Amino acid sequence: NQELQGRVAELTAVHEVGLALSTTLDVEELLATSLNAVVGHLNFERAMVLLADEGRGVLVYAHSAGSTEAEVAIASTLAIPLDDGSSPLVQIFRASEPVMFDDLTEHPDESRRAVARALGVTQLLGTPLVTKGRRIGVLGVDNGRSRRRIPESAAPLLFTVGNLVAAAIENARLYTEIEEHNRALEERVAERTRELQAAYEAQADAER
Repeated sequence: NQELQGRVAELTAVHEVGLALSTTLDVEELLATSLNAVVGHLNFERAMVLLADEGRGVLVYAHSAGSTEAEVAIASTLAIPLDDGSSPLVQIFRASEPVMFDDLTEHPDESRRAVARALGVTQLLGTPLVTKGRRIGVLGVDNGRSRRRIPESAAPLLFTVGNLVAAAIENARLYTEIEEHNRALEERVAERTRELQAAYEAQADAER
C-alpha cells in the first residue's frame, strides 16, 4: 500500500506540474505552481529553481517552495558564475542527468559551506533544466529541516519534472518575445501611419 500510495503521489505531482504548465505562460506563476506540486506530492521539504542569466554568465535565484523569507533573501543574493566548475549548482547545470550531493556542509570551499549552513542544506538532489538541447537552469530539492535522506529512486522522477518545467519556461519566454515583437511592430505601424497622415494633410494644405 505504501508503494502504491507513493506511486500515486508521483503521478499526481507530474499531472499537476503538467497542468500548471499548460494553463499559464507567466514564468512566475508556472514556477510557483510546479514547485508547490513538487513539495506537496513528492515528499520534499523544499524545491528551488535557479535560471541562467546568459548576459551576465551566472546562475540566479528564480523561485522556491517551502523556503522561509530569510532563506529566500539569502538565495536571492546568489549569482554563481557558469564557469565555476567547483560549484555544486554549476555541476548540476552542466550534467546530463540528476546529481546527488550527500553533505554540502563538508564542501571544500568555505564560502559554499557557509551558504549551505545558512540555507540549512545538507543533502541535495538537483537536475539540469534542458530544453531543445539548451541549458536554462537547475531544479534542486532537499530535506534540510528534518535531515531525512533523499532516496536515489527520486532522481528519475525529478528529471522528468525538470524537463517539463524547462520546456514550459522556454515556451513562456518565446511567447513573451513574440508579444514584445508584436507590440514593437504595432508601434512602428502606428508611427508610420501618423507620418503618412501628416504628409497627406500637408499636401492637402499646400494644394488649397
